Amino acid sequence: VNHFVMNTTGAYPTTATLTEVLTGTTGATLTLADLKKSTLEVANGISYSYGQVAGSTVTTTSILADGSRVINLYYIRSSYAVTLTKGEGISAVTGAKTYYYDESVTINAIVMNGYTWSKWTGTFENESLEYTFTMPANNVTLTANTVANADTAYKVEHYQESLTGEYELYETEDLTGETDTTATAESKEYTGFTFDSDNANNVITGNIAGDGSLVLKLYYSRNSYTVTLTAGTGIESVSGNFSYKYEEEVTISAVIKGGYTWLNWTGSETLEDIENTFNMPANNLEYTANTTANKYSITLNSNEATTNGELSATTYATSTSEQTVTVTLPARTGYTLIDITVTGDNVSATVNADFTTLTIPAESYGNIILTAEWEA
Repeated sequence: VNHFVMNTTGAYPTTATLTEVLTGTTGATLTLADLKKSTLEVANGISYSYGQVAGSTVTTTSILADGSRVINLYYIRSSYAVTLTKGEGISAVTGAKTYYYDESVTINAIVMNGYTWSKWTGTFENESLEYTFTMPANNVTLTANTVANADTAYKVEHYQESLTGEYELYETEDLTGETDTTATAESKEYTGFTFDSDNANNVITGNIAGDGSLVLKLYYSRNSYTVTLTAGTGIESVSGNFSYKYEEEVTISAVIKGGYTWLNWTGSETLEDIENTFNMPANNLEYTANTTANKYSITLNSNEATTNGELSATTYATSTSEQTVTVTLPARTGYTLIDITVTGDNVSATVNADFTTLTIPAESYGNIILTAEWEA
């Protein structure tokens, strides 16, 4: 299923915004609207519009047995108007027209002589004369205003917790406001960090001093995430199951049981090496350690028999279950079969009293040699 979200120019991209591979019952009827991705929709901004199969707009389709069905779903982007009004001291405004949701909007005003720019007011406020914002999912109405000097500078510093627990300055915002009014710092979204509203060092609000000396400070704690490891078949143990700070070094490894060969880690991603070191991302991770079972030979030495014996299987693979192999006994003229001995790498395998069944215990590994013993 290919999902195409209209871009901010009103056109659909040539490459799908999101592609999903889904499964279902062969021949089943699919309602295309049921396949829409709610995470791609934005209330009043982006919504599912229509679907196509093989270039035709349809509302339903069916699942093909060969898995070749391709469904394209299209999401329309809403458009809204930006209306600008000239306030006192403004000779002209630019940027008033219709925009698509999430489109970049730039508005500007020409200030008459004798006035100092103040701010835009209306749907929202901003103190930049030329102001660029992302179009929201609603109409925007703004008025350009002027006033006596109101562009005094202040700073907002954002501090992030390091891996050692100390806080380091990460970003400084240079902002402006009206002198002797209260400024409030807005926390930001940083990958792997959370604003710590309880940190005693926060300076969230303050009076904008005329000399530009106000500095607001916000502190962000470093998030922790878990690594969950599962031992698959043939794995003795895994290590690295812990909680880690964002970007902390992580090492995962596994110990393989006898009779198995390392394959890979699967889960959050596929990792080929048995030991992997990486920095913790901003999400939990889950991995399963996997192996492949080794194969070994089973040989029957009939030991000068007149008629050689046979085995129902000449190889076996290490298994979590007990395995059996049927032995067709050899014959030797003038001799009696008194025993079949088990030698080789896997000495845990046994034969029953009449020598017709070889039993291989669970988790056994190694080559097996059966040898007929005769008595004249």
